[in-house]
Amino acid sequence: MFPKSAHNLYLPLPGSGRLTEIDHIALTSAGLLVVETKNYSGDIYGRADESTWTKFNRGKSRTFQNPLKQNQAHIRAVQALNLCVPVIGRVVLAGPARFPKGVPDGVSYLKSLRHDLKGLRRGRPSPALEAAWSTLLANARTDRAAQKAHREGLRARYG
Repeated sequence: MFPKSAHNLYLPLPGSGRLTEIDHIALTSAGLLVVETKNYSGDIYGRADESTWTKFNRGKSRTFQNPLKQNQAHIRAVQALNLCVPVIGRVVLAGPARFPKGVPDGVSYLKSLRHDLKGLRRGRPSPALEAAWSTLLANARTDRAAQKAHREGLRARYG
């Protein structure tokens, strides 16, 4: 869909000493697209500005971190590299979840993703975007030690 993409990259979270995992990032003509994917089922209730959302599935409810807010942390980690290019965020629901009260801005269903991102597929990335992409990859980690450190940080934070 885009000229370049990378998956499961680890970057430091500014000011925390922890690592954050970026599910997917793509080079587009409009900037760097940071994508958080979730595989949920059931009915989800939440707005873009809320810190948590609630999922109802098979008579049970569960509150969870708003993935738009989670992706904002990923975006801040990319921006902390001082790439001087736009960084765009998107949350993609890969599972059969639905929003009975409407899908929040910045969220796409997998089946509508191509349509939702069509404006980002026009044109070619500028030399500045290409340079930012190279710098991003040079600063990102993909090794097992980074993955382990990220998971340990999550365990320490959330149990």
